[in-house]
Amino acid sequence: MNNKKELLKLRTLRPTDKMMNMAANDAPIMKPLPWSRKSYVNVYKHSIFMRCQILNGIMKIALFMTEYMRFGSKEPLYEIFIDYENEQFITYDCKKKKWSEAMLSNLSFPGAYEHYSERKIYINPEGKKSIKNHLKVKTGDFKGIVEYQTRIRKIQLDKKHKRITDPWDEDLSQIPALPKDWDKWVQRVGITDHYIFYKYERNGAKEGFCTRCGKTVPIKNAQNGKVDTCSCCRKPIQYKSYGKMGTFFSSKEEFVYLIQKCRDGFVTREFSVQIKFKKNEDTKPQYRCFEFRRCIYENFDKARAYYWGDFKHKETRWVSSFVCSNHSIMNVGKIYGKTLCGIPQLKRTGMLEMIRHSEKIDPEVYIAIYKDRPYMERIAKAGLYQLCLDFIDRNNHYYYYADKLINGEATNGELHKLLQIDKQLLKRLRSANGGIAFLEWLQYEKARNKCISDKTISWFTDNYIKPDSIKFITDRMSENKICKYMKQQMLLSKEKAKFILDTWQDYLEMAKRLNINVAQEINYKPRYLVDKHNECIEKIGSADTARAANEISAQYPDVDNICLSIVDKYQFAGEKFTVVVPKRIEDILEDSNELSHCVSRSPDRYFERIQNRESYILLLRKSNNLDKPYYTLEVEPNGTVRQTRTKHNTQGKDIKEIKDFLIAWQKEISKRLTENDMLLGCKSNELRLQEYRELRDNKAIIRAGTYQGKLLADVLEADLLINNRRCS
Repeated sequence: MNNKKELLKLRTLRPTDKMMNMAANDAPIMKPLPWSRKSYVNVYKHSIFMRCQILNGIMKIALFMTEYMRFGSKEPLYEIFIDYENEQFITYDCKKKKWSEAMLSNLSFPGAYEHYSERKIYINPEGKKSIKNHLKVKTGDFKGIVEYQTRIRKIQLDKKHKRITDPWDEDLSQIPALPKDWDKWVQRVGITDHYIFYKYERNGAKEGFCTRCGKTVPIKNAQNGKVDTCSCCRKPIQYKSYGKMGTFFSSKEEFVYLIQKCRDGFVTREFSVQIKFKKNEDTKPQYRCFEFRRCIYENFDKARAYYWGDFKHKETRWVSSFVCSNHSIMNVGKIYGKTLCGIPQLKRTGMLEMIRHSEKIDPEVYIAIYKDRPYMERIAKAGLYQLCLDFIDRNNHYYYYADKLINGEATNGELHKLLQIDKQLLKRLRSANGGIAFLEWLQYEKARNKCISDKTISWFTDNYIKPDSIKFITDRMSENKICKYMKQQMLLSKEKAKFILDTWQDYLEMAKRLNINVAQEINYKPRYLVDKHNECIEKIGSADTARAANEISAQYPDVDNICLSIVDKYQFAGEKFTVVVPKRIEDILEDSNELSHCVSRSPDRYFERIQNRESYILLLRKSNNLDKPYYTLEVEPNGTVRQTRTKHNTQGKDIKEIKDFLIAWQKEISKRLTENDMLLGCKSNELRLQEYRELRDNKAIIRAGTYQGKLLADVLEADLLINNRRCS
């Protein structure tokens, strides 16, 4: 159907006189649309007329709309060309002068709202017979054409899909058959969770079915859920009573792998395995082994993967897939070992050593990671199996920075240099079968020339404690003593190691803020750590506040002393309000956290100003409730009030009364200010004006809250309360 010009030269089909008369006499009836009772449509006895003829081996079908024919039009709406010998069809839109490969059922017919199977079509008997005979369909009308086109579409789609699937099937034809003992290996080795099923007896069950042995074995003292050893195969099992198991039982899903030599190289085959039991069907459990993934390797850089799944919503079959990368999810499982000796590519990966050590791995992910971390071969062959597992296990939190522990310049040198330790430490690592966490502690030991026992390192790694997490105390205690002290505190508090470590660090930070001498053993190593920690919280407010204050104090070391130095100068009590000067960073943080305003959100800006004596933070309280935060003030050294803010950076209804009080406060403190305070105030005034200019130049707008949409400079300037009084 490629020669469209020749198709258009075929004789044009016009409606017969009989068709024109039928259309002229077909008076429409107005009927409401099904989805809208307010809209109506013309319904005809025959909405479409059709003519059909065979011209030069091509079946040409013309479709006419009754609505147009009533006005004398003899032009077809569509012309369908069918090459029934070559099983092809195409449609010409006579109004738009365009070609379409759409099926007849998908063409648009103006005013014809019925489904194509319900449309009232007229076609002359000769045309109906021709369609039925040539197209081999049930009816020679509209539905017959749709039936034919649907059949052709399916044939075309099958051919298209076959062009896709044939290369896959050809590629997969090289997959060898399963080993003869595969099912037995899966049952005994591949599945690692095994059970003994037994029937309850009043005097105790005497025998049960072992899923590993695959046979009935004698049992004693069986109890549902109890873990024991099979008397026959001597392997760990769990007892399962038929009566307490329910109608259905299935063990957890496990994965097993088969690696085989094939034409292009080798293939990894992944299976899902489970033990299933259905009561009332069979007294013995069934073993489910389902293959769902294959990956063919020509070499490690060239691979093709397939999975068993849905293909185009048409069938379930092997479908091309992506090859696992070093970021893919791992499905670790046992690997069948008897087929590995004939695959030379695996000898240089370390995978064979891992398999011989009976470790569960995902070979496809292992190969992907091996390409990025080729040193895994040397680690595995050195017997460092746990370390190798950590290098390929993405669920291990050490995985992502493991490369930092490797000396990239020594990949071809001695192994201890690669791992950045010495030979003696390498022996300890191998003896303990240590992973990345253990290696990091050995590197830490070597770097600091310390001696840490393997028992201590193992305890740290078992409790997920890294060297960096104890650096806050290593200047006063050895690692072995830290371990011993933490164990004691865990016994006293019944808490986990991570909690003890965090509590210890928080306590020391709070103790510093409370001027406790943490260089003394009695203070840095209290007998009851949690109790001491709670005592500090009562004094200081909270551990978070202490931690934040410690960070601020390290960056702005003069803030505490400055606050203490201005207490007598700026503190003032009135009948209703009192200005309180904070004595520590914590006082400012607790006030700002309670009121949730900008001091807590942008602490650096305000504490930098205090450090430079550009402005101070003062606290406004009600005189009858001095402990409750009310307003926070930002004040310049000369008494000018920059900001007066309460909760969420707002001002209350009593702001006018507060400003009147602050004017009285300015009058009082002006008597206490020195000439140096006034000089600092002049500098502060210049910096404030410069800040306002920059905010206006940048058109800084408040994005949320009460002042949303206003210029920040305008809001700050409106809040300003200048002190023009000279000091006495």
